[in-house]
Amino acid sequence: MVAIQEAERMNVLLGAMRRTLAELDLGLKGDLTMTEPMEKLMYSLASDLVPAVWTNLAYPSLRPLGSWLVNLMQRVTQLVEWTTDLGVPKSVWLPGLFNPQSIPYSSHAGHGAKERVAIGQDCDCDRGHQEAARPNDGPSRDGAFVHGLTLE
Repeated sequence: MVAIQEAERMNVLLGAMRRTLAELDLGLKGDLTMTEPMEKLMYSLASDLVPAVWTNLAYPSLRPLGSWLVNLMQRVTQLVEWTTDLGVPKSVWLPGLFNPQSIPYSSHAGHGAKERVAIGQDCDCDRGHQEAARPNDGPSRDGAFVHGLTLE
């Protein structure tokens, strides 16, 4: 379910990017009248800033446009790999999700349903990063291996 929700959000973002860039292209060719949103998009792109029309649909980020696009492609790659067979990945890159909290919550809820334990009553966080780094290991049987997690 998490993969589907993430893919839906990503498709909305990519669709908006595709639409606004196509409109800007037509405006620059003279086939459409340039509008204020098109001019803002053009100035943002020229200034290496992520356009506001995209940030409103995207994940929180303070990156400049070039770095943001590289990060976007990494996120898309993770989603493509994950949604190819809709199986549990070996390890999920948490910062690469629109809603990173969904993985721990869904893993905990799945474990709770399997073991008949209420959510919030039982939580066992394993140091799975070592196991997930091994190429022959599969996904976690109970829960999820994650990487990129930062704690304060």
